[in-house]
Amino acid sequence: MTLTVCVAGATGWTGRPVAEAVIEADDLELRSAVSRSSAGQDLGTTWGGERNGIPVFARVDEAIDGVDGVQVLVDYTSPEAVRTTSWSLSIEESRSSSGPPGWPRTTSPRSTAPPARRGSA
Repeated sequence: MTLTVCVAGATGWTGRPVAEAVIEADDLELRSAVSRSSAGQDLGTTWGGERNGIPVFARVDEAIDGVDGVQVLVDYTSPEAVRTTSWSLSIEESRSSSGPPGWPRTTSPRSTAPPARRGSA
């Protein structure tokens, strides 16, 4: 089974290697990317290479809704952006009985609950 992915921050220092790893993986397919500075462009050309057919959007909601079937969001932007995105997507899901486009009806990939802390650092 192939999971379809959107990477937010795909043109950044960490997000780019993550997006490249998704492209190279046999069981993953990168469907869209998020980068405010490169919105409207092809991801391959924003990296200085050939077009790869992966559209870049300015916002996560656009990147999820703008392509068909995104199942997984990997957000490598900033903690504040992740909190804002998680909150807005959770609100969107609560308004819809079936969830956002592309997400399986039986699962809830979005949550405003903070991750559980285990142990101490």
